[in-house]
Amino acid sequence: MTTTDLVIYEDTITGAEVQLSVQLIRNNLCKSATETEALLFLELCRHQGLNPWVKDAYLIKYSQDNPATMVTGKDAFMKRADAHPQFAGMESGVIVLKGEHIENRVGTLVLSDETLIGGWARVARNDRKIDVAPTVSMKEFDSGRGLWKRMPAIMIEKCAIVTALRRAFPSTFAGMYDAAEMQDVEVDDSGEVVVTLPSADEVPKQIRKPRTKKVLAEGVTQPDPPKVTIIPDENPSEESIEDIITSTNEMVAQANSDDESAITCEGSIPEDPEDFQPENRSSRPLPCTIEGHGDGVYEIMKSPSTGQRRWVHDFTYDLNGESRLGRCVYEGDVPVPPEPDNETVLLL
Repeated sequence: MTTTDLVIYEDTITGAEVQLSVQLIRNNLCKSATETEALLFLELCRHQGLNPWVKDAYLIKYSQDNPATMVTGKDAFMKRADAHPQFAGMESGVIVLKGEHIENRVGTLVLSDETLIGGWARVARNDRKIDVAPTVSMKEFDSGRGLWKRMPAIMIEKCAIVTALRRAFPSTFAGMYDAAEMQDVEVDDSGEVVVTLPSADEVPKQIRKPRTKKVLAEGVTQPDPPKVTIIPDENPSEESIEDIITSTNEMVAQANSDDESAITCEGSIPEDPEDFQPENRSSRPLPCTIEGHGDGVYEIMKSPSTGQRRWVHDFTYDLNGESRLGRCVYEGDVPVPPEPDNETVLLL
């Protein structure tokens, strides 16, 4: 495979033909990308049926000092979720703290006397009994600038949504990340990815700082610094290109296998390297902070290696007139609702 070889595939949503090559990517989509970075981006787009020409995906590299970042367009997640035959609906919102009370609220309304501490989402599949219901923390995603500074509730809800979709449909969304999750990627006021940062000449005059030259002597000024030409990385060998293609194919094959063999969704406690183990449970059913969940007995899981805790309880709810079983999972710093009358939590 050479840099000019065209790879032709179909857009998974529209069925339109998409043509990409390493050279096209470097000439039109990300001019500062190396051949290796462009090839990885091409393989991701091909396997996931993403069309970068209609902003399904971006390859971002603001400087030669940092590696390129692959980002999925803001509408690509929802278009693919809606088209999935097992997608059975979704709801999402924010987690707010008011005094000592924590609420999982539908939507992104945060009042002036409340503190935004996270986001949540729940995705249902019509072929599973347990829904995916992850929570995400502001501390993990908030960059403190751009849209995170102006619209933090919308941004953290978006992080929760794409996290839930990746866990519910791993083969469909493997390797796909939203710009809201990437702290080194800039987005504009509409949520679109900023492909290139503005140069000094593009900055509005009213906010541009004047450039001054130091006077060395009467009539003499300091010369401009010499221009620096950045030489791109050397072309990778044919062997390294084949290795990249092979590793990408293995990643997608593993994601497909995980999706087909999974018995439950991320609503249940996963078997991961953190090895969460039962620690204790509430002595009787307690109210959940999410409206409509009802009471449940909280089981508290703890990772011996990290000390992180997760709080879980089962609940039933109605979806389109059908009774479904869900599992509510709190992660990180989100605490269990206190027991009434100061009852003691019973150890297992």
